[in-house]
Amino acid sequence: DLHSFPTRRSSDLRFTFNGLAKAAQGVTEWSKTIDNMFEVSINVGTITMENGVLNIEYLIRGFESKKVDDLANEIIAGFEESKVGFTHTKYDSSSAWNPNINSTLMNYSQVIYQQHFGKPIILEKTGGGLELSEFAAAYPDMEFISYGPTILDAHTIKEAVEIKTIQNCWEYTVELLENISDLTEKK
Repeated sequence: DLHSFPTRRSSDLRFTFNGLAKAAQGVTEWSKTIDNMFEVSINVGTITMENGVLNIEYLIRGFESKKVDDLANEIIAGFEESKVGFTHTKYDSSSAWNPNINSTLMNYSQVIYQQHFGKPIILEKTGGGLELSEFAAAYPDMEFISYGPTILDAHTIKEAVEIKTIQNCWEYTVELLENISDLTEKK
C-alpha cells in the first residue's frame, strides 16, 4: 500500500505520526499450526517527501489473501482516523505458493542434502516461499524449491540471520547445481 499525505501544518504531522504509531509493525498473526511461523506480517517500506506530500509505503505479506487485505484495510482505517486528508493505493498481492513436497526436484534436493551434510533436511513452511508465487503463476508446470540460511525472528525488529548457516546454504547450492544433470537426465 502507498499512502500520500499533504503535510502543511504541524498538526498534520502530529496526526500523521499518530497514524504511523497506530499502524501494525512486524508479525500481526502467528500460525496456529506451525511453531514460530507467521501468518501475516507488515513492515513500513520507504517514506519519502515530494512537493510537500509525504508518501509512506507498506509491505504486507501473508499466506491468505483475505488476511493481507484485512490488514491493509486496518492500516487505511488508522490513517483515516488521523483526520489528515490522504489518498491510498493498494497494489495487487500474489497468491501463496504451496510447495509440492513429492516433486522430482524436491526429492532430488533432499537426497543431495543428505549426501552432503549426512543428515536429512528439515522441511519447513516459511515466508521465504511467498516470493515464488510469482514464478509459479507464470510457469505453472515448473518445479520449485525454496531454501536459505536460518532467519531468526523474521519480519520483526529483532530479525537476524544465523551467520554459520550462510556457508551451509552456499555449499548446498553448489552441490545442487553440480549434480543437476543427474536430475535432468532422469526425466
